[in-house]
Amino acid sequence: MRKLGSVLVMTLFASFCVVTPFSLADTPQQEKMKNCNAQATDKKGDE
Repeated sequence: MRKLGSVLVMTLFASFCVVTPFSLADTPQQEKMKNCNAQATDKKGDE
């Protein structure tokens, strides 16, 4: 039973390591917002 628990924990950890990089990537909407914010830094007021 202890070995089964160890295998389960290792499997969950491995799946977390595989999924995490994909979830950290920016979505297209986040990329658009980042670009828009970068362009908006040089504008002031009601321009």
